[in-house]
Amino acid sequence: MKKVIKLKENEFVLLLNKIISEGDAKTKLSWNVLTTDQRNNLIKLGDEVFRKIKNYSDTSENGMGRIDNILEKHGNGLSLGIPDKDFLEKNKRDIEFVLKSVPISSKNFNNLMDMKYLVNTQLEEPNKKHLLLFHELVGDNIVWSLVNMYDTNIKLWIRLMNERYMDSEFSTIDEFIDNYFLGGVDSYAAGDLLSTMLKDREKIASEIFKFTWGKGQRTEKTFLSYLISIGFKEENIKVFSGEGNYVDRAGIDMAIFHDGTWIAVQVKSSYEDAENAIPYKGISVYPEYIGLTPNFYCFYKKNTRPITFKELFD
Repeated sequence: MKKVIKLKENEFVLLLNKIISEGDAKTKLSWNVLTTDQRNNLIKLGDEVFRKIKNYSDTSENGMGRIDNILEKHGNGLSLGIPDKDFLEKNKRDIEFVLKSVPISSKNFNNLMDMKYLVNTQLEEPNKKHLLLFHELVGDNIVWSLVNMYDTNIKLWIRLMNERYMDSEFSTIDEFIDNYFLGGVDSYAAGDLLSTMLKDREKIASEIFKFTWGKGQRTEKTFLSYLISIGFKEENIKVFSGEGNYVDRAGIDMAIFHDGTWIAVQVKSSYEDAENAIPYKGISVYPEYIGLTPNFYCFYKKNTRPITFKELFD
């Protein structure tokens, strides 16, 4: 018998207005239903569960063993290991540049200082496991895996929660999220995420990351071409986006040099995403198209209307 928890009246109206419904009128979570605080909470909880999976070890009689044993038996080419030297050196350069030259929040400064320590330690002690990432076997090559981005991908977590509770009615959204992550490595969240890592990587790549990470990468390339077309020199543009870049993960896709200072930039694909992604003392940009030609708009302060990139930087 499914558990039903009644919604508060205002939440019920919100869900009726915004929730995605299926033919039998069962309700689902969607991006638009979540508040900014709830999205941030999903990122935090997802990151915590992801880290626990990476460090998983249950060697008791009925335990599953260590995570590397699980991957070896069931991972279908997925493994957990030390990133290569080029990856580490690129991240080291980018982190050091941002810490020195780009205004960032104190939270991002502390996070990047922690990552700088990990990256440097791994470079200094290459035979020890200080920094581990997921990799996949593709043909004869071992490559960086999109699994590394599962932790903070909100659309993936929405999908997993909807699949888990597809036959249940909603409680309050906050309680619904907390319930899913309750128990850490023993939670529904951890079990569903690990199962997805082992069995559904291609499906998740084509159905989610193609439209999130993939679309974002294309928009960033378009914006880079746009910057060059309006006169920005390549030496005045630093690009951080890419596979596993820790500056990118801190919310900075690139930095541009203008009027004597470096400015953090977040590149988004839509007005809605850009409105909620303004970096500290930086800008978020998004394209609007006239035919096939993009014109980029930017937000530089919260609760203001966007203006064209050219207006801001003329």
